[in-house]
Amino acid sequence: MWRNPQLWGVVSAIAAVASAIAAFLTIQQSAQIRQTEIEAERPYFVIIDPKFQQRDDGLILNLRLENAGGRPADLVTYTLVAAPSARIMQADGALPRDALLYLARHEGSGELSPGQPFPWFLPARVRADMPPHLFWLIVDYRDALLGDVFRQSFAMTWEGADGTRFPPNLFLASRADADALARALSAYVPSPASASVSAPAGQDCARNRRRPCASAP
Repeated sequence: MWRNPQLWGVVSAIAAVASAIAAFLTIQQSAQIRQTEIEAERPYFVIIDPKFQQRDDGLILNLRLENAGGRPADLVTYTLVAAPSARIMQADGALPRDALLYLARHEGSGELSPGQPFPWFLPARVRADMPPHLFWLIVDYRDALLGDVFRQSFAMTWEGADGTRFPPNLFLASRADADALARALSAYVPSPASASVSAPAGQDCARNRRRPCASAP
């Protein structure tokens, strides 16, 4: 049958089409792999051991982020909102401004390379006797190389102080707490500069909510 020119032409055409399809699939797969690598290398932040800390100049709230991604970030901006847990959980809408313990914003300058920390120290607006509070930290930043803009959020809880004991650490909040924070405090958080996504590692705090927030393993 191989002496039949017409049949040989059909077989050759089928082989050429199959080869073209295989080459296209190989290129497509390579592009997908490269896109996955690009996304995996993007900057993203972890929060490390957020807590109230005693220094020579008094008690401060220490919020320290670190770029755990593979590319530098710039235009980094913090927004922190905090309020009593009970007020947040009971709120039907936005809490009034006078209910907030914190409403602060901080803009960084320059690039943050992978592994570089970005500390933020705030005055500790707490007393020796205070109820539990929820903290919502929003971090906006840009991929310094590709220009993509991202937003991450960290929902944390502080168990309060009873006058005799002052626990310093903030812990990862539950999903219910995080949802309540979004409902009650979104009005105080600026809109992102553009469409944004969460970090590859999600909400990067310690998985165990009874341990301090920390860098992801």
